[in-house]
Amino acid sequence: MSLWRPDPVLFPVRLTAPVAQDDASATHRALAAAAAAMDQAAWPRGTRLAGVLDAALSPAFIVPWHPRMRSRAERDAFARHCAREVYGELAQGWTVCMDAAPWGRAALACAVDAGLHEGLRALTAERGWRLVSLQPRLVRAVNADRRSVAGDSFWFVLPEPPALTVLLVRERQPERVKRVAGTVADIDRVLAREAFALGLAGHSLPVVLHRPDGPALPVPHLPARAPAPARAA
Repeated sequence: MSLWRPDPVLFPVRLTAPVAQDDASATHRALAAAAAAMDQAAWPRGTRLAGVLDAALSPAFIVPWHPRMRSRAERDAFARHCAREVYGELAQGWTVCMDAAPWGRAALACAVDAGLHEGLRALTAERGWRLVSLQPRLVRAVNADRRSVAGDSFWFVLPEPPALTVLLVRERQPERVKRVAGTVADIDRVLAREAFALGLAGHSLPVVLHRPDGPALPVPHLPARAPAPARAA
């Protein structure tokens, strides 16, 4: 924190009702919810805001390592290609943000609808504030808890009721990320299902549960059986 300039105020950007990640109305609904929340705020003019996007508004995916992608520009272009492969035409209007993964490793990426970003900038400007950053909650959570994770392989769980975002990291690189319906009480069932789908049933991996108001919480976990079918978030 600077003695001359205060840190930005964190502003959560979320939906007031559950929505699928492929719902084209999500951006408009998120902007309406953000405007309503801003109308209740009493920040002075000139306040700098740092937006934090819920997972439903920042779809995540894995960008695999490709030996021909040598420059950052090439990797960014490949990340946009991966977004289109995963999400289809919806990705046409997205801005893709990719983690700065080490050379030779896959990277975690999230996408933000360009209209949502511009809409939030306009809403803050109308009130005399300034949006200085916009970050997916998953990326923020992983970065916050990175030092507290022991080992090179683990499950990372971000709860955002009524959904969970589950990230599998193996040998220090992301391997799978998925958003599923569920709460903290469903973690064991959800991870057992994901482990079974990946052929990891019976393998014990540490589980890290993100907590926004405290340090990451290790959770014992040992998937051991074929689980019930998944429910889409």
